[in-house]
Amino acid sequence: MKENISVAVYETHGNPADVLCMETHPWPTPSSDEAVVQMRAAPINPADLNQIEGKYPVRPE
Repeated sequence: MKENISVAVYETHGNPADVLCMETHPWPTPSSDEAVVQMRAAPINPADLNQIEGKYPVRPE
């Protein structure tokens, strides 16, 4: 496995092309009852884009 992972993050709502940025993070260390899975690709759900754009409601705490 690679030493680091790439993650897409955003800090403000907006157009995904404008607000998403890629960051490099170390692999998480799983606890004894967890596993870390390496993925080659993952689909983008339209609800994910709505959340980034601020159009999808956030569940109240």
